[in-house]
Amino acid sequence: MIQRKMALLAAASGMALMFSTGCSTAVSMGVKMVGKAVDDEEANKMGEALIGQSAPAADAKLGQPEDVLREIGGMRQWRIYPAPMNVLGNQRYVVQVQGGVINAVSKEEVDASGKDLAEKLYYDVKAKGKSPQDAEAALGLGPPMVAAVSRKTGQMVEFYQMPSLTGMGLSGSKLCRLKFDATGHCTSVDIVDVGASTGSSSGL
Repeated sequence: MIQRKMALLAAASGMALMFSTGCSTAVSMGVKMVGKAVDDEEANKMGEALIGQSAPAADAKLGQPEDVLREIGGMRQWRIYPAPMNVLGNQRYVVQVQGGVINAVSKEEVDASGKDLAEKLYYDVKAKGKSPQDAEAALGLGPPMVAAVSRKTGQMVEFYQMPSLTGMGLSGSKLCRLKFDATGHCTSVDIVDVGASTGSSSGL
């Protein structure tokens, strides 16, 4: 795992140069860290209230985060909060912080559709228990676009461009999210959106 993190550090340095020319807009494209994007008025209001504030402002408004993902080889972190007034408990606010300042906010839904679950099962069977390199080969993935470490579990999380699956009826932009345990073996594969977020670009 140490060698893997060193390789990711080197890759992140190159990616930082690639994204340094990107622009910031009120609503921009960014990876969904938890699941599917939820576009509603409350999400937009939350973004307007938090963008430009420090991380404690999100804690004050949303409570303590249930997890924090810290980028490997980068300065970003993603703070994940349960969405208030969500009876099903399946929505999260994801607050991106860079340089101590909140620069993107998204609302995301954890539960997947039946098609998403079928896709997840397809990937899980091929990748679970494998090392990052073997999982990438089994799934036909290129290098990860970004990697982070969970403060809660210590697991490494890597995001990959999702390959096209013939006959699966995929539409829109999606990424594969692979989680690895402390021994460097894949524990789960999930499918997440790339969609609009309030704030600046997530750099993906």
